[in-house]
Amino acid sequence: MKKFLCTNINDFPFEIYKDKIHTDGIFVVEFKEKIDILSLVTILGIPHSHNGDGNYVWDIKPEHIESDKSHARSHTYEEFTFHTDCSFEDPVPLYMALYVVQEDRQGGGINKLVDFEKILPALDAGIIETLKKDFPIKIPKEFFKDKELIHKPIIFDNNKIAYRRECIIEDICSPDQIQALDSLDNAIHKSDALMLSLSQNSVLFVDNTRYLHARTMIKDPERHLQRMRFF
Repeated sequence: MKKFLCTNINDFPFEIYKDKIHTDGIFVVEFKEKIDILSLVTILGIPHSHNGDGNYVWDIKPEHIESDKSHARSHTYEEFTFHTDCSFEDPVPLYMALYVVQEDRQGGGINKLVDFEKILPALDAGIIETLKKDFPIKIPKEFFKDKELIHKPIIFDNNKIAYRRECIIEDICSPDQIQALDSLDNAIHKSDALMLSLSQNSVLFVDNTRYLHARTMIKDPERHLQRMRFF
Protein backbone atom coordinates (compact mmCIF):
# COMPACT_ATOMS: atom_id res chain seq x y z
CA MET A 1 0.00 0.00 0.00
CA LYS A 2 1.59 3.26 -1.15
CA LYS A 3 1.67 6.03 1.45
CA PHE A 4 1.69 9.70 0.44
CA LEU A 5 3.84 12.10 2.48
CA CYS A 6 2.77 15.64 3.36
CA THR A 7 3.99 18.38 5.66
CA ASN A 8 0.53 19.61 6.62
CA ILE A 9 -3.00 19.99 5.27
CA ASN A 10 -1.93 22.72 2.85
CA ASP A 11 -0.01 20.27 0.64
CA PHE A 12 -2.53 17.43 0.84
CA PRO A 13 -2.79 15.80 -2.66
CA PHE A 14 -6.50 16.39 -3.20
CA GLU A 15 -6.67 15.25 -6.82
CA ILE A 16 -4.71 12.07 -6.14
CA TYR A 17 -6.92 11.38 -3.12
CA LYS A 18 -10.09 11.77 -5.19
CA ASP A 19 -8.78 9.37 -7.83
CA LYS A 20 -7.53 6.74 -5.37
CA ILE A 21 -10.57 6.75 -3.09
CA HIS A 22 -12.79 6.35 -6.16
CA THR A 23 -10.81 3.60 -7.90
CA ASP A 24 -9.09 1.76 -5.03
CA GLY A 25 -11.35 2.65 -2.12
CA ILE A 26 -8.31 3.26 0.12
CA PHE A 27 -5.91 6.17 0.57
CA VAL A 28 -3.14 6.57 3.17
CA VAL A 29 -1.28 9.80 3.89
CA GLU A 30 1.36 10.58 6.51
CA PHE A 31 1.90 14.13 7.77
CA LYS A 32 5.15 15.45 9.21
CA GLU A 33 3.27 17.35 11.86
CA LYS A 34 0.03 17.02 13.81
CA ILE A 35 -3.15 18.03 12.02
CA ASP A 36 -6.75 18.83 12.82
CA ILE A 37 -8.62 15.90 11.26
CA LEU A 38 -11.95 17.74 11.36
CA SER A 39 -10.49 20.58 9.27
CA LEU A 40 -9.19 18.14 6.66
CA VAL A 41 -12.37 16.08 6.41
CA THR A 42 -14.49 19.24 6.18
CA ILE A 43 -12.55 20.12 3.01
CA LEU A 44 -13.04 16.63 1.56
CA GLY A 45 -16.74 16.21 2.27
CA ILE A 46 -19.60 16.53 4.73
CA PRO A 47 -18.78 15.25 8.26
CA HIS A 48 -21.21 12.79 9.80
CA SER A 49 -22.27 13.21 13.43
CA HIS A 50 -21.65 10.17 15.62
CA ASN A 51 -24.63 10.76 17.87
CA GLY A 52 -27.37 13.19 18.77
CA ASP A 53 -24.87 15.51 20.47
CA GLY A 54 -23.43 16.52 17.11
CA ASN A 55 -19.92 15.17 17.76
CA TYR A 56 -17.95 14.55 14.57
CA VAL A 57 -14.61 13.30 15.93
CA TRP A 58 -14.61 10.03 17.87
CA ASP A 59 -11.59 9.17 20.03
CA ILE A 60 -10.49 5.54 19.87
CA LYS A 61 -8.32 4.70 22.86
CA PRO A 62 -8.37 1.95 25.49
CA GLU A 63 -9.95 2.93 28.77
CA HIS A 64 -11.12 -0.45 30.04
CA ILE A 65 -9.29 -3.77 30.26
CA GLU A 66 -12.26 -5.85 29.19
CA SER A 67 -15.36 -5.13 27.16
CA ASP A 68 -18.33 -3.87 29.10
CA LYS A 69 -21.77 -3.39 27.62
CA SER A 70 -21.87 0.02 29.27
CA HIS A 71 -18.88 1.21 27.24
CA ALA A 72 -18.15 1.52 23.51
CA ARG A 73 -15.94 -1.29 22.25
CA SER A 74 -13.54 1.26 20.73
CA HIS A 75 -12.61 2.18 24.30
CA THR A 76 -11.33 -1.33 25.07
CA TYR A 77 -8.20 -3.30 24.18
CA GLU A 78 -10.24 -5.86 22.28
CA GLU A 79 -9.77 -7.18 18.77
CA PHE A 80 -12.49 -6.09 16.34
CA THR A 81 -14.17 -8.51 13.95
CA PHE A 82 -14.75 -7.45 10.34
CA HIS A 83 -17.48 -4.87 9.92
CA THR A 84 -18.39 -1.58 8.27
CA ASP A 85 -19.15 1.58 10.22
CA CYS A 86 -22.69 2.86 10.80
CA SER A 87 -24.37 -0.25 9.41
CA PHE A 88 -27.29 0.78 11.64
CA GLU A 89 -27.87 4.12 9.88
CA ASP A 90 -29.64 5.16 6.70
CA PRO A 91 -27.99 6.59 4.73
CA VAL A 92 -24.66 5.03 5.61
CA PRO A 93 -21.68 7.44 5.59
CA LEU A 94 -19.70 6.67 2.45
CA TYR A 95 -16.24 7.22 3.89
CA MET A 96 -14.26 6.76 7.07
CA ALA A 97 -11.03 8.45 8.16
CA LEU A 98 -8.70 7.16 10.91
CA TYR A 99 -6.08 9.60 12.18
CA VAL A 100 -3.20 8.29 14.32
CA VAL A 101 -2.64 10.60 17.27
CA GLN A 102 -0.46 8.01 19.02
CA GLU A 103 0.55 4.78 17.31
CA ASP A 104 0.66 1.45 19.13
CA ARG A 105 4.38 1.21 20.02
CA GLN A 106 4.03 -2.45 21.00
CA GLY A 107 2.81 -3.73 17.63
CA GLY A 108 -0.88 -4.01 18.44
CA GLY A 109 -3.90 -2.40 16.86
CA ILE A 110 -3.05 -3.44 13.31
CA ASN A 111 -5.82 -2.57 10.86
CA LYS A 112 -7.19 -5.31 8.62
CA LEU A 113 -9.18 -4.60 5.46
CA VAL A 114 -11.17 -6.86 3.14
CA ASP A 115 -12.51 -5.71 -0.23
CA PHE A 116 -16.17 -6.72 -0.56
CA GLU A 117 -15.87 -6.73 -4.36
CA LYS A 118 -13.54 -9.73 -3.97
CA ILE A 119 -15.94 -11.50 -1.61
CA LEU A 120 -19.03 -11.32 -3.84
CA PRO A 121 -17.95 -14.11 -6.23
CA ALA A 122 -17.82 -16.50 -3.25
CA LEU A 123 -21.51 -15.91 -2.46
CA ASP A 124 -24.19 -17.71 -4.44
CA ALA A 125 -27.10 -15.82 -5.96
CA GLY A 126 -29.59 -16.96 -3.32
CA ILE A 127 -27.42 -15.75 -0.47
CA ILE A 128 -26.92 -12.39 -2.14
CA GLU A 129 -30.66 -11.96 -2.67
CA THR A 130 -31.34 -12.75 0.99
CA LEU A 131 -28.70 -10.21 2.09
CA LYS A 132 -30.50 -7.60 -0.01
CA LYS A 133 -33.64 -7.99 2.13
CA ASP A 134 -34.27 -6.09 5.36
CA PHE A 135 -32.64 -7.30 8.58
CA PRO A 136 -33.55 -6.11 12.11
CA ILE A 137 -30.63 -4.06 13.41
CA LYS A 138 -30.17 -2.55 16.86
CA ILE A 139 -28.39 0.77 17.27
CA PRO A 140 -25.56 0.87 19.86
CA LYS A 141 -26.44 3.30 22.63
CA GLU A 142 -23.24 5.35 22.10
CA PHE A 143 -24.52 6.18 18.60
CA PHE A 144 -28.17 6.71 19.53
CA LYS A 145 -29.92 9.56 17.76
CA ASP A 146 -33.65 8.97 17.62
CA LYS A 147 -34.13 5.22 17.11
CA GLU A 148 -33.15 2.03 18.88
CA LEU A 149 -33.97 -0.27 15.96
CA ILE A 150 -33.86 -0.07 12.19
CA HIS A 151 -34.71 -2.51 9.38
CA LYS A 152 -32.39 -2.41 6.38
CA PRO A 153 -30.46 -4.70 4.00
CA ILE A 154 -26.85 -5.84 4.34
CA ILE A 155 -26.16 -5.46 0.60
CA PHE A 156 -27.65 -2.37 -1.00
CA ASP A 157 -27.49 -0.18 -4.12
CA ASN A 158 -24.85 -1.48 -6.55
CA ASN A 159 -23.47 -4.26 -4.31
CA LYS A 160 -22.43 -1.95 -1.48
CA ILE A 161 -22.25 -3.42 2.02
CA ALA A 162 -23.29 -2.28 5.50
CA TYR A 163 -22.50 -4.97 8.04
CA ARG A 164 -21.82 -5.39 11.75
CA ARG A 165 -23.15 -8.76 12.81
CA GLU A 166 -23.29 -8.09 16.53
CA CYS A 167 -25.87 -5.36 15.83
CA ILE A 168 -28.23 -7.73 14.01
CA ILE A 169 -31.06 -9.08 16.17
CA GLU A 170 -30.70 -12.72 15.18
CA ASP A 171 -33.50 -13.94 17.45
CA ILE A 172 -36.04 -12.49 15.05
CA CYS A 173 -34.21 -13.36 11.83
CA SER A 174 -35.45 -16.15 9.58
CA PRO A 175 -33.41 -19.36 9.09
CA ASP A 176 -32.56 -18.15 5.56
CA GLN A 177 -31.22 -14.91 6.98
CA ILE A 178 -29.04 -16.72 9.54
CA GLN A 179 -27.69 -18.97 6.80
CA ALA A 180 -26.91 -15.93 4.66
CA LEU A 181 -25.05 -14.25 7.54
CA ASP A 182 -23.04 -17.42 8.18
CA SER A 183 -22.14 -17.66 4.50
CA LEU A 184 -21.06 -14.02 4.44
CA ASP A 185 -18.89 -14.46 7.54
CA ASN A 186 -17.32 -17.57 6.07
CA ALA A 187 -16.47 -15.75 2.81
CA ILE A 188 -15.03 -12.78 4.72
CA HIS A 189 -12.73 -14.91 6.85
CA LYS A 190 -11.52 -16.91 3.85
CA SER A 191 -10.49 -13.72 2.04
CA ASP A 192 -6.96 -12.36 2.12
CA ALA A 193 -6.97 -9.30 4.36
CA LEU A 194 -4.78 -6.27 3.78
CA MET A 195 -2.82 -5.62 6.98
CA LEU A 196 -1.93 -2.00 7.77
CA SER A 197 0.16 -0.80 10.69
CA LEU A 198 -0.34 2.96 10.75
CA SER A 199 2.43 5.28 11.92
CA GLN A 200 2.23 8.55 13.83
CA ASN A 201 0.25 11.36 12.13
CA SER A 202 -1.00 9.02 9.40
CA VAL A 203 -4.56 9.10 8.09
CA LEU A 204 -6.28 6.09 6.57
CA PHE A 205 -9.23 6.91 4.32
CA VAL A 206 -11.57 4.02 3.43
CA ASP A 207 -14.66 3.58 1.29
CA ASN A 208 -17.01 2.47 4.06
CA THR A 209 -19.47 0.79 1.68
CA ARG A 210 -16.80 -1.31 -0.07
CA TYR A 211 -14.30 -2.36 2.61
CA LEU A 212 -14.91 -4.30 5.79
CA HIS A 213 -12.34 -3.49 8.44
CA ALA A 214 -11.11 -5.04 11.67
CA ARG A 215 -8.18 -4.67 14.05
CA THR A 216 -5.92 -6.81 16.18
CA MET A 217 -5.85 -6.41 19.97
CA ILE A 218 -4.43 -3.18 21.38
CA LYS A 219 -1.15 -3.61 23.27
CA ASP A 220 -0.10 -0.03 23.99
CA PRO A 221 -2.35 1.64 26.61
CA GLU A 222 -1.52 5.02 25.10
CA ARG A 223 -2.61 4.13 21.55
CA HIS A 224 -4.96 6.84 20.35
CA LEU A 225 -6.76 7.23 17.05
CA GLN A 226 -9.43 9.69 15.97
CA ARG A 227 -12.19 8.51 13.66
CA MET A 228 -14.46 10.49 11.40
CA ARG A 229 -17.17 9.38 9.04
CA PHE A 230 -18.29 11.54 6.16
CA PHE A 231 -20.11 11.83 2.85
